Amino acid sequence: MKTARALILRLAISACLMALLLHMARGSIPKMRNAILSLSPYIFLVGIALFLISLFIISIRLKILLNTQGISCNIAYIVKINLISHFFSSFLPTSAGGDIVKAFYIARSSNSPLKSYTIVFLDRFIGMFTIFLIGSASLFYLRENSNLSFNWLLPGLLIISVILIILLFNKRIAKIFSGLIIPLLPHRVVNMLGKIYNAVYSIKEFKTKMTVVIILSIVAQIVCFSAIC
Repeated sequence: MKTARALILRLAISACLMALLLHMARGSIPKMRNAILSLSPYIFLVGIALFLISLFIISIRLKILLNTQGISCNIAYIVKINLISHFFSSFLPTSAGGDIVKAFYIARSSNSPLKSYTIVFLDRFIGMFTIFLIGSASLFYLRENSNLSFNWLLPGLLIISVILIILLFNKRIAKIFSGLIIPLLPHRVVNMLGKIYNAVYSIKEFKTKMTVVIILSIVAQIVCFSAIC
């Protein structure tokens, strides 16, 4: 009986959220309908297939990252929470909402909240890093035909990402940087940041897995770009 009530409550909440989402997007619904009707069924199905493939790849990426922290999750469960995360990323004003929901579900199943949120942050960072990497490489390849006024943006973000990676995985540099900000922060925050840093730094030991994670991320981004195009 309790399970049935929980299911009914979830369905009711989902229905309310979908109704609210449709209400918020009511002005765009005719355009969305026309765009869908104008699509070739073949192209539509291929797009969905590519999206699901990219979703499966990033789920494997997240599973590998979780394993580095001793968190074991079934791949089907990770695919499920990634789908939920996609919904909330579309529903909420920023994609951070989807990440919070994803971390919440992982933390609930693993009983390791700090590690779960840290890994989800790292998973997001790796995804963004590979986007900056692919985008910068594309701009370099098409530099003669590009008329964009912000050609510097993606390379700039890539450089910032590389600096952040160096900061995270070089304890000597991290110690210098932390010495500048630690005196400005409360002791409780310093302890929490220390635990987060140690969780991220421990991943340095898993060089092979991290190489696989980067490759999977690049492949997933390419597949996802193909689905959109």
